[in-house]
Amino acid sequence: MKKFISGLIVGLLLFAGTTVFADSAKSLLGKKVQGTFEVAFNGNQIGDAAVIDGSTYLPVRSISDAAGINIAVEGKKIILTTSGSQIVPDVTDAETDAKNKANGDISARIGILKNNIKTNETNIQIERDEVIAPLQKKLAELKAADDGTDVSKQGIEIVEGKISDSQKLIAELQAKIDAADAEIKQLEAQLNK
Repeated sequence: MKKFISGLIVGLLLFAGTTVFADSAKSLLGKKVQGTFEVAFNGNQIGDAAVIDGSTYLPVRSISDAAGINIAVEGKKIILTTSGSQIVPDVTDAETDAKNKANGDISARIGILKNNIKTNETNIQIERDEVIAPLQKKLAELKAADDGTDVSKQGIEIVEGKISDSQKLIAELQAKIDAADAEIKQLEAQLNK
């Protein structure tokens, strides 16, 4: 049963990620990878995931191989299929089965939300450490060397604009974290009913 649930979660991640990726793949061209995460399946490392604009992108080939999902490429389309084997569920009454399925779906969603929170927290830290901190240092240098010319003022304005953009990104990521926290609380309340 654990293999079935693990496969179901990976399948959901693959298919949900594929839909999101298809919609956003073109907008990712030229974007900076903000970080990476090791991806493990059943305790074995299977690859690395890239963090781009606050979203984590998993390697489809590695995930499909680990989960036993067939993968084919036709033109610019990636097709994922199962091998056709069916897992026979435990025999339970319909009400218990429906409740277990709902609780499993809720637990899977909570897991996804918690992962998204960790990713966004990492992205915030990266943005603070690798973008804002160096920009603030540069801004201090520019202000110290400011000779009152338009070039000096423009340089300062550009750096201040980049800092402002990074702060806006951090605010957006924090809003995503707050929304995920709120959704987790609602889902946990449903589980405790």
